[in-house]
Amino acid sequence: MSIEHDSDASGVEPNEGYQRGLTARTVQMIAIGGAIGAGLFYGSGAAIEEAGPALILAYALAGLAIFVVMRALGELLIYRPISGGISEYADEFLGRFAGFSQGWTYLLTAALSSCNSGIYSTGRMLRSLAHSGDAPKQLTRLSKRRVPALGICASAAMMVIGVVVNALDPKHAFAYITAVSTVGIIVIWATILLCQMAFRRKVARGELPASDYRVPGAPVTTWLALAFLALVFVLLFFDEDGRVALVVGAVWFACVGIGYLAWTRSARDLSDREA
Repeated sequence: MSIEHDSDASGVEPNEGYQRGLTARTVQMIAIGGAIGAGLFYGSGAAIEEAGPALILAYALAGLAIFVVMRALGELLIYRPISGGISEYADEFLGRFAGFSQGWTYLLTAALSSCNSGIYSTGRMLRSLAHSGDAPKQLTRLSKRRVPALGICASAAMMVIGVVVNALDPKHAFAYITAVSTVGIIVIWATILLCQMAFRRKVARGELPASDYRVPGAPVTTWLALAFLALVFVLLFFDEDGRVALVVGAVWFACVGIGYLAWTRSARDLSDREA
């Protein structure tokens, strides 16, 4: 696999340089693949068996919350279109650690839960992290076809974890993977909402231009969506798989915190030596 590096000196923006050859239909299929890969239909069957028709109401409430999240993301994208993912907005509006943690969290949940469609997005997320100095510089490289080949390979390697879990416990593998993904998804969606709220505050102060694509009913709807995500998080304590997800999630974010401290210290030492 031939790899070439697009340096910043070339005039290419850190998160650009990709070959934009995807059609609207291709993007739609990637989205559908994300839903199928994440086990939306398979998971729905198990949930309906356990909760019955009342699950329809839960799905309706979740759909409304996700609608607000997607509108919030759309508002941010209109303000500043990016290809690197939510980590860039988290870095801008919530701080460097938020960007670091969201980028690496989005690797582990998409790569594990949505297979090929997740690999597409996580490869670009890793490249964005590398440009921000939060991942090895080698991940900034693009192949001759202008795709982040090394990032895609790293994402594919993460899928091995799912294969191992399935080999060890095929009966419960799906439940474990989706439960762990749940914590990451909740945190990522909450981050999108918090970034949108921070963006709106800066707009109100006149620091940033307003977006024409706004969240309907914000900030009330944004707070309600955050409250719904917090409720889902609390409900995880009452489910066995949910408690597993919370434990693994806590371990993961502890590792991310330690990794962030180690990475920033290493980068600071390298900068001092070069100076």
